[in-house]
Parts: sequence; structure tokens; C-alpha cells
Amino acid sequence: DDLGGTRAFAAAWLDGAPVLLPELSDPAFRRSLDAARLAGLVARCAHVVTNQDLVAALAIARGVPVLGLGAGPDRRIKACLATLANELPPGSALVQPTPDPDGASLASSSARA
Repeated sequence: DDLGGTRAFAAAWLDGAPVLLPELSDPAFRRSLDAARLAGLVARCAHVVTNQDLVAALAIARGVPVLGLGAGPDRRIKACLATLANELPPGSALVQPTPDPDGASLASSSARA
């Protein structure tokens, strides 16, 4: 569901970084992932960019830096990074959009969780 946004983010901000598993766009493939397989995939990453709390928690547990995307009303990634703030690997951060002071558009801001 998020693959288009993930690819756009990677292209804009992670110059040449590959998307680890493009098969995630297939709902049947996503359903076949259990927690152990997902943990193994996360462990292969140098960094994880996600808006999902489970993926972030698995990465933090393995010492993989996490860039949590806190866009939209879902607060789970924010809660995860705040709860695990004392365990975050160096380079981890929460990125969330903030309203432009003029109210015209959203601008990106970064805050350490």
C-alpha cells in the first residue's frame, strides 16, 4: 500500500538507496510474512525508514537506526519511538510534517524521538 510513497521518498532523500523488498506491494506476499521473517529482513538493513511501529521496534532491537515517518493521524510510530527513546540506535529520528507558518503547505521537520 505504501510502496509508491516509499519509492518516492527513497528517490528524493536516499540517493540511489534500493527498496529492500519491492514484493511488499503484493498483498498476498505481505500476508506470508511472519514476525521472524520480517525481523530477518530488518536485520539486513543499514537503516530503516518506516511509518510502522512493529518494523521500527524490530530494527531498534537489532541496533538498526530508524527514521520514523510520522505523517497523518496514526500515532503508533510516534509512540513507538517515544517509548523506546532510551534504546534508539545513533542516527534514529522521527520526521513529521508541520504546518507552514503561512498555512499554505506542509514543510518537513525533524525531531528526535
